[in-house]
Amino acid sequence: MKRLSVLIAAVALTACAHNPPVSVQAAESCPPVPKCEAYPPEEIATNADMVRALIAYRSAFEQCRLYRDALSACLKGDEEGKTTP
Repeated sequence: MKRLSVLIAAVALTACAHNPPVSVQAAESCPPVPKCEAYPPEEIATNADMVRALIAYRSAFEQCRLYRDALSACLKGDEEGKTTP
């Protein structure tokens, strides 16, 4: 019984000791950018499924690229504004 309680305590401590997610602090004037993720389809059985998955992936990729470009332009604009007196 004592071993079980020690094991439970050890598991609880390791569960609490995870690393916090890393986030980049953008300028306050820049718009928030959501996390970009593209999930693969669960199953591709036909060519139509493959085409739908490809279209969804390309759409998600384009959206992420737009977010990235907007944030990059905002950050570069902030840097240029700071260097100009």
